[in-house]
Amino acid sequence: MWNRIKRKNIKALDLKMVQMVFAAVFVFSGYRLWQMKQEEKPSPIIPAQSFERYVKIQKEAKRKLEMLKYMVCLREHKNKNEDCRYAAKDYFQCRMDAGLMDKDAWPRLGFK
Repeated sequence: MWNRIKRKNIKALDLKMVQMVFAAVFVFSGYRLWQMKQEEKPSPIIPAQSFERYVKIQKEAKRKLEMLKYMVCLREHKNKNEDCRYAAKDYFQCRMDAGLMDKDAWPRLGFK
């Protein structure tokens, strides 16, 4: 390409102008690509439904954690419930708070 330019005897100013035009086109196209990528990114604002779902998942995870603590305690104590009453009480309390179990008095459930 440079050989053709030299052969045609293009002035240095014309060559500089062509370089500036190419640079401007390159910068503009790069900016436009960057702008398009920014438009594709999801909004950082969390919709209300997603937040409610997130809270629900967190509550389910907490209940599952309480259940797993109880199950691990039973396994460690060879299925003797007497040694794991504290874990069972926490698990039942968590289920009652979530509305998965009717709220009842602790003595009626076998706890003091």
